[in-house]
Amino acid sequence: MAGRLQPGPTGAWCAEEVKAIRDELLALAAKDYRGTVGVVTPFRPEGSKMFLRENPNLFNVAVSRAPAVLRVVGNRDWALDCGIPFIEKLAGHCPATGSGFHWH
Repeated sequence: MAGRLQPGPTGAWCAEEVKAIRDELLALAAKDYRGTVGVVTPFRPEGSKMFLRENPNLFNVAVSRAPAVLRVVGNRDWALDCGIPFIEKLAGHCPATGSGFHWH
């Protein structure tokens, strides 16, 4: 299932992905998680996609900031066929879960 991308004041957002992130944060809070959490949102429409395709090291830096656990929230079907090799590879190694928006 793919979420609906909606325009925002400075980019775009997806209500289903926001809910999936909220659910992840609530699950961590319920487990009394005491670490830090970072949320990285690298994608807006086409300009960001091209920027990431041409600068794969930026994604590597963002991913390497997760010392213990990395959770990826997004449209896995899109990621598998986005034209960005390292995103496609990551999505291919991660099993899909429940809603289709969250994989890790």
